[in-house]
Amino acid sequence: MRRVSVRVARPEFSRQISTRSVTVLLVVLAATTVAIILTTAYGDYSVPLNRTVEAILGNGDPIDTLVIRDHRLPRVLMCVLVGAALALSGGVFQTLTRNPLAAPDIIGVTQGAAVVAVWMILRGLPEAVLPVGAFAGAMAALAVVAVLGVRRDLSMYRLILIGIGLNTLIGAAVTYLIARANAVERERLNLAEQWLVGSTSATTWPKVGIAAGTLALLTPAILSCGRSLNTLQLGDDLGAALGVPIRRLQLTTVSLAALLAAVAVSVTGPIGFVAFVSPHIARRLTGTAGVASLPTAMGVGGLLLLIADYAAQRVLEPSQLPVGYVTIVLGAPYLLYLLVRGESRMGT
Repeated sequence: MRRVSVRVARPEFSRQISTRSVTVLLVVLAATTVAIILTTAYGDYSVPLNRTVEAILGNGDPIDTLVIRDHRLPRVLMCVLVGAALALSGGVFQTLTRNPLAAPDIIGVTQGAAVVAVWMILRGLPEAVLPVGAFAGAMAALAVVAVLGVRRDLSMYRLILIGIGLNTLIGAAVTYLIARANAVERERLNLAEQWLVGSTSATTWPKVGIAAGTLALLTPAILSCGRSLNTLQLGDDLGAALGVPIRRLQLTTVSLAALLAAVAVSVTGPIGFVAFVSPHIARRLTGTAGVASLPTAMGVGGLLLLIADYAAQRVLEPSQLPVGYVTIVLGAPYLLYLLVRGESRMGT
């Protein structure tokens, strides 16, 4: 496989990347750009493509600009950003654990956000503060897992077990809140259930800014650990022998990946299977495993969520479903395929 060297000022970002990976990434980015334009243009009020581009740039007809820039474009960009964030987070977890079935929600981030969000919705608190509460819940769950996980010695296996236990406990709390809802709160259950499955319908430009800023800050921080993460693919013992600070690296990357997932969940709710499926697709497209496939995984995640959201809005008319239902339908068969196939190693 032919490789090209990518060198930048900071050596931790320098890589040798296969030409196949570069080609696949460019194709995915091009497909995402086309999908952004098409999904922004077509809907109940369709806009010709040339006018769509003008409206996106803010130079079009006032009605076109209102429909596209104020209503459709934020939702479209949110899909791309959240899909990329979830895919990157999932790819990091699968790389760290060397487990193709790993995802960020296994350590309680999703359920931590869910229990606070459901409580806020049932209490009738303003929807504008919902992302803040969901993020706080996600980080509280992460803090519990981190404290318990590093109390004696950090182990990815132990961290996962603690996360599964916490997930079960918080999931029971969510069920309790819903089951004990009074008559007034039951009128808000529909909104709570929609949030629990994940939806982009309440997207606003401030939420897009939060997602974009988080992705811009955390992506370089995660990729800067790439060389050490690749070394861990050889095993913890060999990584330590080669001078990799195993525990510090694990704690840092788990925290960054969980933070990325927490922000994504806080603005859209827990959208399932994107974090799990996207890294798999990227590895199969690029023929590489580990950190080298993460940029492609981000592109795949954004494109996958964008297509799923459009399908939820348009293909399944007249009833529009939350995008989380569509990603479950797309992702669950792939999970079953992996389980039946007995895949136990990434990139195989």
